[in-house]
Formats: sequence, structure tokens, C-alpha cells
Amino acid sequence: MAASLALAACGTAGSPEGAATKPSLPASASPPGAGTPTAGDRSAAVAEFARRQFPEVFSGLTVDRDGTTVHRVARGAAALEQALAREFPGERLRFADSPRTAVELDDLARRVAADVPGLQEEGVSVTEVGPDPALGTVRVTVEDPDAARDRLAARYGPGVTVTGPGPDAVPAGG
Repeated sequence: MAASLALAACGTAGSPEGAATKPSLPASASPPGAGTPTAGDRSAAVAEFARRQFPEVFSGLTVDRDGTTVHRVARGAAALEQALAREFPGERLRFADSPRTAVELDDLARRVAADVPGLQEEGVSVTEVGPDPALGTVRVTVEDPDAARDRLAARYGPGVTVTGPGPDAVPAGG
């Protein structure tokens, strides 16, 4: 039985950057208030700007009920924060450190995704792979996390977080 595999791009939690966008309505069918950027639109613009201008610093965004958190590595963080304040005045952003950039997370996620067929043959049933900017790791969802955790930690190092069907995540090797 072939497992389905989702590879998510770094971006906003619940609305990953690179995911399919909502179809646009014709101007005549635009709802009231159209043209006013939504919080999601603003977060996407922040992510796009940070990824394009600061790929060596930016890790991703998470959005929750309290607002938008920009995850970034410590080196160069001040320059990113200043640029975002200039580019998005008035936007309330929080900042959090991450051990890896979005580029590093995306590269590792692609590597893990490419290895899925071999992992399946080894008995590791991978169902989803994607960057997790809040943790600064690649989240690998498997059917049996306890059986896979050490194997994936040995293969990919501390850059992966192994999860199961439930809500808890434990970093590989941790």
C-alpha cells in the first residue's frame, strides 16, 4: 500500500508559503472591503519579503491568535528586524530565534522526502514531511514515532522532529 506524502513549504502556520492560493474573484464579484489587505495577506507579504531579502537569516513565519512571529537565526537578526519595520510600518511582529534558515529547512525537507521510498522499505511509514519554522526543524510524521525516532536522528541529525498521528512532537535524538 503506497502512503501519501505531503511536503509543505516554509511559511505561515496553517497557511504555508508556497501553498495554493485562493482563486481570485472578478472585480465585479469582490466582497465588501476587497482591496483591504487581510492579516493573512500581510503575513504572506512579510514572509515573501523576508525570504527574498534575507534568505541567510529568515526561517519562516507562524501565525496564531496573538499575531505573527518571524522566526530567524540570530546572525543578522537585527538587520532583518529593521528592514521589516521599515517595509511594514505599524505591523505588529514578534521575533524568535531558530537554529536553521528556511533555505536549510527546505533543503532538508527535500532530502527527507526524496528518501521516503527507502525509508518505507526499511519499515518507516512516513506520511508527511515539512519544515516547522517554530521549532527550526523538519517535521517528519510517521505511523510509529517511537520506532522511527532513533533511526531518523541517526540519518538526519537534530534537524528533524519526529511526530506521530497525535499532537505531540519530540525532536529526533532528544
